[in-house]
Amino acid sequence: MKKEEKASVIRKEIVELIKERHRLERNLLQFLSRYPLFPATFYPIYKACNKPGCKCTRGEKHGPYWYLSFRKDGKTKMIFVRQSRWEKVKRLTDRYKRWRKIRARLVMLNKEILSLIDELEKTLRVRLKEVQK
Repeated sequence: MKKEEKASVIRKEIVELIKERHRLERNLLQFLSRYPLFPATFYPIYKACNKPGCKCTRGEKHGPYWYLSFRKDGKTKMIFVRQSRWEKVKRLTDRYKRWRKIRARLVMLNKEILSLIDELEKTLRVRLKEVQK
């Protein structure tokens, strides 16, 4: 493949990645401007009371009890969430998780774009001999 053809292919790849990046950036801005986000993980915990004769002593733990796990002042904190709040908390943490996935994809796209730009530069680079002709 000639330099010009290879450069054209690389340029087209860059354009497609930039289009995807712009779409994701718009999506990310929508999240930041319209929806509250809560940077935490919402998950169930099963516990054992270990009372004699209880089912948990045979391996069937009690629960689920739903907790929020988040970082504050460099430490991981956990808070119990009442059942009446599950829906709201789940919605907030799911939004945050989705926002982080979009952000991570943007980071990867930028790396891919920069890599292609470097490849394009190498492809278009001429040797000193070609300049002196």
